[in-house]
Amino acid sequence: MAQSLLVIYADDDTIDVHGRRTRPRFKPQWSPELLLSTDYVGPFVAVGRRAARAVVQKGDPPPVSLYETLVRLVDTDVHVERVPDVLVSLAAPPPSDDGVGAEVVRAVARRRGSSAEVSSIGGGRRRVVWKPSARPKVSAVITTGLREDLLINLLESVAEHTSHEHLEIVVVNSGEGDLERAQRWLDGFEHRVVRAPGPFNYSAANNIGARAATGDYLLFLNDDVEVRTANWIERLVGQAEQPGVGIVGVLLVYPSGHVECAGVVLDPSRGMPKTQLHLHPQASGGSEHLLELTRNTVAVSTACALLPTALFREVGGFDEGLVMERGDIDLSLRIWHAGRRVVWTPEVVLTHHFRSSRGRAEWPADHERFSARWEDLLRWGDPFLNPSLSVTPEHEIRDGPPSLEGLRRSLGRSSGRPPWRPEMLTTPAAAIG
Repeated sequence: MAQSLLVIYADDDTIDVHGRRTRPRFKPQWSPELLLSTDYVGPFVAVGRRAARAVVQKGDPPPVSLYETLVRLVDTDVHVERVPDVLVSLAAPPPSDDGVGAEVVRAVARRRGSSAEVSSIGGGRRRVVWKPSARPKVSAVITTGLREDLLINLLESVAEHTSHEHLEIVVVNSGEGDLERAQRWLDGFEHRVVRAPGPFNYSAANNIGARAATGDYLLFLNDDVEVRTANWIERLVGQAEQPGVGIVGVLLVYPSGHVECAGVVLDPSRGMPKTQLHLHPQASGGSEHLLELTRNTVAVSTACALLPTALFREVGGFDEGLVMERGDIDLSLRIWHAGRRVVWTPEVVLTHHFRSSRGRAEWPADHERFSARWEDLLRWGDPFLNPSLSVTPEHEIRDGPPSLEGLRRSLGRSSGRPPWRPEMLTTPAAAIG
């Protein structure tokens, strides 16, 4: 066991007034960001002696609830096991503690030396918006080349919604033109334009941009997105600064307002990743309110994602063997493998004109390469999706209970790193630095 502190929790349901079992809660594995957003674990938890001692020895007053006990462990090297089976039936649903829960999260911010806006959105759910502690330089890397009109729309939206003073824009031009029409928008920022020679390679183009960037953080942007949230960079930096966080992704919506991507879920039945909550109306809150809650996921889309430049270099950047697809998911998984959390937040929203710039061609070689590298993880299934829930339709209860093999695979994945085959990563880290 990698960590000495132990917490165990399980699924639960509720017994109604007629003695029937209702309201099953099929929980994801340990998700610190989701725990700060809502008490998804509930009242049935086993806390090891060493973990309990770590909580009471922090110098704060003793915790007054089990939720506060768990929240105090989010920044601790704790080993967490989730049993993906209903082991207890509750006499009543756990009460909502909006005010108390919000104050528990504010206490986390104080212990971290951070500042956060914590507000209730009802039903024991919270918005947690972290304020950046500094004003670091952020380099936005934008790959483009075929649709200058899309790039102009993006730059216009960035100019409208950006208040962060230290923003550098690095445009990676893979086309033949000189982006003359976009230049007047670029002139409003510190910027540089670099060339990506040869046939377009999304991963290689992003690596070229990262090498040219001078910021403390890299903000990857597709040229077919438009920013919809004020103070968006501050919100991303504030989240990325939190202990243990590696990369932060955002809510991407189609022009219709339906969800394009709210994180990524792994589908073991198809052996491939899938965009989460796809086509849900943005205003619906999504299955289990997941569209409202900052949470951990296995991967995020680099149509818009922010991470520290040093971490990007540490993990070797994008794998240039993944020419057009799966490169962002592969990057997220390697960040997770490096021991950092992948965070998805609804606090930043961008419109995504999906595949407007490069079309809808499929790249089977990319799929094969990705699947070969992550075949064990794809076979086990997504640790943040309970095996009692289906991937398609999303988060619906399966017709039957999960197989014993599925339960076995799900156990023990909460704090561990995902298995992979590093020998297949051909882009050397030195090429990114």
